[in-house]
Amino acid sequence: MSIQLTAIRTQNTLPEVPTLGLTYVSTLDLFNTDGSPAGSGVASSAIVDLTPSGPVVLSQIVLALAGGELQYQRVIDRFGSYPRTAAGAILGGTGVYRGSSGDVEITWPNEDRIDLTFKPVS
Repeated sequence: MSIQLTAIRTQNTLPEVPTLGLTYVSTLDLFNTDGSPAGSGVASSAIVDLTPSGPVVLSQIVLALAGGELQYQRVIDRFGSYPRTAAGAILGGTGVYRGSSGDVEITWPNEDRIDLTFKPVS
């Protein structure tokens, strides 16, 4: 069974001109597909490459949901027009998400919205 959420970025410390190795954080408000609040999240990210087109970012994300925390990791080329897409890996969680693993499909329709589909396998 998949889990679908929308994340709205509320804070982001990424500067206008990032440098290689720079770390930054983002905070998120989470919503269910019906628009009701689902929780909150935080992403800790690092610039792992700078290409002529823009930065490549590695992020560790923790989502605080009603049943516990769900954690995932992803890498994205943070350049080009929207929508942007990426894939991530579920690393685990707490509470009802304890022992979770699987995939995350990630789409950024715009700069501050992220659509997430979690596909756990356990």
